[in-house]
Amino acid sequence: MKKVLLFIVFFYSGFLMAQSPLLVAVQQQYDSVVVFDLVSKQKRVSAKVGFKPHEVTYDAVTKKCFISNFGLEDYDLKIGKTGNTISVFDPFTGEILKPLYTAADTSVHNGPHGIKVRPGKHRELFVNTEIGGDAMMVYDINNYAVKRSFALPQGTHNFIFSTNGDSLWVMSGLNGVYRINTENGAVLSHVVLPSATRGVLAAKQWLVASCKNEVFLLSKKDLSIVKHFGNLQLKTGLITYSNITNDQKYILAPAPLDSVVLVIAVSNGQVVHRLQTGNTPLNVQVDGTKAYVTHAYDDYIATIDLSNFTFTRYLKAYGTNGLVLAK
Repeated sequence: MKKVLLFIVFFYSGFLMAQSPLLVAVQQQYDSVVVFDLVSKQKRVSAKVGFKPHEVTYDAVTKKCFISNFGLEDYDLKIGKTGNTISVFDPFTGEILKPLYTAADTSVHNGPHGIKVRPGKHRELFVNTEIGGDAMMVYDINNYAVKRSFALPQGTHNFIFSTNGDSLWVMSGLNGVYRINTENGAVLSHVVLPSATRGVLAAKQWLVASCKNEVFLLSKKDLSIVKHFGNLQLKTGLITYSNITNDQKYILAPAPLDSVVLVIAVSNGQVVHRLQTGNTPLNVQVDGTKAYVTHAYDDYIATIDLSNFTFTRYLKAYGTNGLVLAK
């Protein structure tokens, strides 16, 4: 009977661990990926990937993560050694499964950056490459074979999908935001904004475009400007990957060179909080009542309590960039 009880305890404990929500983040400065258990608030595992990884996405069907090994410091500073691989990673076991090359010739280094799983039944993985011509690579997510590729607008750095996966929006710096066809890259609509676009998020009603000292709400259909929040009183002005609270009331806008996360009221564009979460905040991930912020030059991921906009620093990781929830 005692052995049976012990088995049940161990089985139940393992079940709870497997079911705990995970936060997966790339440590760009350490060429690695790190996984946190959000129930215990403990680091579960870390693993080496390629040089200077930037972005990570999660496929809920296969329960695998895909990490782009960009190889360069950032969009503006092409410092480093250009990457040419995507790492396939199991966040639940901590195992690096295999690299996917972003060119048939493995000696070609084309800088994979933005990476997303296409929503819906298509079972496709998309990654944009930046060096030697902007392009999109599309993989079969089941066997990792390349299905197709197509050209992207000049300056494309990242992208997001529509809910049904039939179109996607790309952020292209000074060239603005494009809505394009998911099958062949045909441009469906385009807008050039007053300053370079450094982040695009699909909210429930519109897109949130992060620019220099300003944020725009754009129509998902034709990219017309719905709202403009300007004069955010930043010294440098750069805003990267903003996010929005689930109730759509507040935009969380990271300003890395000012080392602050702005909390902007959607109703009137007022900055209601300036959170000094850490050095060089880059990415914000919202999960219900919490938001998680990565920092390029600090040793933790900040956790913001969205009920009162206080934050803590208990998730220890250095030089983080892209992050994703795995459930």
